[in-house]
Amino acid sequence: MASLQSFKRGTRVFRQLEEKYGIAIPKMDMVVGEEEGVVKMFTVVDKIYGTDLYDLDSIDKETVKKFDEFFTALARHYFEVFEKGGDYWTDLNSGQIIYGHKAEEKQDRVYIVDVDPRFDHYNNQNQSGLIPLDELFILLRVVRDTEVYSRPPVKFSLVRRIVDESLGQILRSKQSPYIVNMIRE
Repeated sequence: MASLQSFKRGTRVFRQLEEKYGIAIPKMDMVVGEEEGVVKMFTVVDKIYGTDLYDLDSIDKETVKKFDEFFTALARHYFEVFEKGGDYWTDLNSGQIIYGHKAEEKQDRVYIVDVDPRFDHYNNQNQSGLIPLDELFILLRVVRDTEVYSRPPVKFSLVRRIVDESLGQILRSKQSPYIVNMIRE
């Protein structure tokens, strides 16, 4: 069953994001059920009480720091996959990110909430698969849009510094796919 296999691989990617990079992911389980006579898989997740990135009215200094750390952790994930190869998350957009908490939590955190198993695999030896730096490009659009549209406007300096340093290393190693130059612009 391909969808079960995808769910398991996707779960591994999300667990890695959580355990290795400190990114908050709701607990998730897979349930096999039926809808309109068709057997389907459903993902059941913890409810996160909060606001998605699109709808945040204002971001205070502490929240800016949490988002900057979140964006930086995600950038590190993409850079590490580019360097070493492996599976990576490919479903990033602002609607997937919520600032909030589970019912039992007291502090708000930045969560990835859409945990459908959307991922790709990158083989750094022969550069097969999509390039994880494409996802980094999307991440930087989310960062830029959040900076510009926040009231008051904010700056995520940590993620920008890490991205600039990492792209510089890629360019110096002559391992510069077309996307590096696009991201730097």
